[in-house]
Amino acid sequence: MLSMRVAHDLGEGATPERFLTERAERLLEGASDKGLSTDIATQSSLPKLFGLLIVLAAFVIGALSDRFTGSDHFINLLSAPFWGIVLWNLLAYLVILLGALGLFGRAGHIGLSLRGFLLPLMQKCSANPFSRGYKASFIESWTRLTVPLMRIRIARMLHVAAICFALGLIASLLVRGLSTAYWAGWESTWLAEKPEIVKSFLDWTYGLVPAVGGLPAMPDVATVASMRSDLLPYAQGGVNNAAPWLVRMIILLTAAVIMPRLILVLINTWRLKAGTNNFRLEISDPYFQDLLSESSQNAALGALLIIAPESATEQTITYLVRLSQAWGAPAEQALARINLSDPECGMSEISVQEKTLAALVLEGASTPEEDVQGIIIDKVRDRIREQGAQLCALLNMTAFSARQRSYPERIAQRQNNWGKFASGHSLALIAFDANESDASAVIKALRAQATTLTACAEQNSKDS
Repeated sequence: MLSMRVAHDLGEGATPERFLTERAERLLEGASDKGLSTDIATQSSLPKLFGLLIVLAAFVIGALSDRFTGSDHFINLLSAPFWGIVLWNLLAYLVILLGALGLFGRAGHIGLSLRGFLLPLMQKCSANPFSRGYKASFIESWTRLTVPLMRIRIARMLHVAAICFALGLIASLLVRGLSTAYWAGWESTWLAEKPEIVKSFLDWTYGLVPAVGGLPAMPDVATVASMRSDLLPYAQGGVNNAAPWLVRMIILLTAAVIMPRLILVLINTWRLKAGTNNFRLEISDPYFQDLLSESSQNAALGALLIIAPESATEQTITYLVRLSQAWGAPAEQALARINLSDPECGMSEISVQEKTLAALVLEGASTPEEDVQGIIIDKVRDRIREQGAQLCALLNMTAFSARQRSYPERIAQRQNNWGKFASGHSLALIAFDANESDASAVIKALRAQATTLTACAEQNSKDS
């Protein structure tokens, strides 16, 4: 009954966050006191290894992709794979920008197919297949809870993979350029006789890189026409040498792929750090809502004080302690033993807080009498109500039931007599047997009685 104890200690003014945090801390303290280990690794090495393999694969594919930009000695400036890489990245930036503006995607994330494919895969890699019991349940819940952070990690990994793809392409061009004489040119089925269109394309793409640092100016139309692949003078030097164009290609890849992706990697790293440090538990889940609803009721019902006679047996006291613990209060605060044999004694010792439910323990082995138990009940009720609390009664049938075990009708008759007697004093009566009664069932009856008494008190306050 940890939730009940926390609710009583914090009161009705506690926020949901405060209640759940306090409950979790006490739960961990209790587990530690029992010698239970609550340390569970929430980060698996498999997703990191999987991400590393994707990044390495991207570099290798990028290093091999320079073969698609031309032949062994020829660099096609109109290469569809090369410009496909650039356009793909520009499209990715556009989608990311639209997502950031709320014009693309839903639920606060961008639903791209590749990320959607990798997310469940990463989740499965994060779960430890050898975990069992509460650890497996926790890892499953934690993985589901940290989906937003996992999406950011996947996005960052893909940005790094894009960078490595471009770096692989650049490295391949640079390394192979040391032992291969590249020639720059173009070839096209539809533009073969239209060098002016090719010239415009080159100016609006490669021409964005300024002619500085030894880079020559962009060629004129005649030169562009002579750069057609079937007209290239492979055996002669000249403007068709690919070195300046390779530099422009590298600069374009750096500007269109590496730098933007690097910025996105830094942004996602910052988002991960901020999200990890400020991670908020989503409490709209039915589990937490049930806890909070129960805690609100517990806090509204207040604490429990059991008033037991000094003559109560140790067996009875042990059971009453169990009741107080099940209600959620420490035994030393929820159990008061006073002299109830004399109606003139012990009343001043009863001290309760407002909204407390006081349960007066009556001995079922005794026959109820107006000049003894009746006076005690009335005085205890007056004392309790003076302090703004409510009173009910617990009928201890332990000793009587043990003696009359073979005569259940006598037990029922005794409970019936006590019930009528308590009803005559407007007192709800809950019977228990320390040998047989389930503490949780008695607590439910006490909670129901506390709810009824609280509702009646509030209605009387409104009427007055």
